[in-house]
Amino acid sequence: MIQNLKYILALIGLAVLAFLVMDFTNRVSEYSRLQRKKEQVEQQVTEIYTTQVYLQTQVAYATSESALKAYIYGEKQEVLPGDIRVIPIPLAVETPIPTPTPIFSPPEYENWQYWWALFFDPDS
Repeated sequence: MIQNLKYILALIGLAVLAFLVMDFTNRVSEYSRLQRKKEQVEQQVTEIYTTQVYLQTQVAYATSESALKAYIYGEKQEVLPGDIRVIPIPLAVETPIPTPTPIFSPPEYENWQYWWALFFDPDS
């Protein structure tokens, strides 16, 4: 009977050991999955931080005086106080008078001349 009890306890021990190994394997795979997820989130945080720094730089430039001057001089061509404004004056050019084109009127022929040309003129 003691022999059977040893086998039963050994089987129960093996079952518990198998359960513990399966649980350990599941925990290791879950750890690996969570580690990959952590790396993805860290990469996203780095990208978001980089974007934030870029946008803060853009806001700082947009609110600076140099951006204002670039906008004024670049698009509107305005002048600052102390600048001398130069306005180009176009030359006085007379508008040309169009020359009329001659109207071509074809010569008028009699009906018999059309018939004559149709039967006897080798060129038509």
